[in-house]
Amino acid sequence: GGGDVCALMARLLQYAETPQYMRKALFPRHRDLRLAGLLAPLDAPHHVKKGEWSRFREGVVLTKNAGSVKGAKSRGALVNCGLVREV
Repeated sequence: GGGDVCALMARLLQYAETPQYMRKALFPRHRDLRLAGLLAPLDAPHHVKKGEWSRFREGVVLTKNAGSVKGAKSRGALVNCGLVREV
């Protein structure tokens, strides 16, 4: 029905609107997204690239305790915000 098409469009738009480095963490595998990689990436202002400076970045928390990660110097959370390393 029409609801299925609306759900598909909503899922595709949410996926495209999410910065590429966050997609794997935020979107579980779904049949609607199997060909989403063919979509052209958005050049949205909040999709900050690795080499670009920005006062703010979107990120996703990877671990709750950075102290449990080999080489981590302090306790806290690790966040992937699209840089070369997690912060």
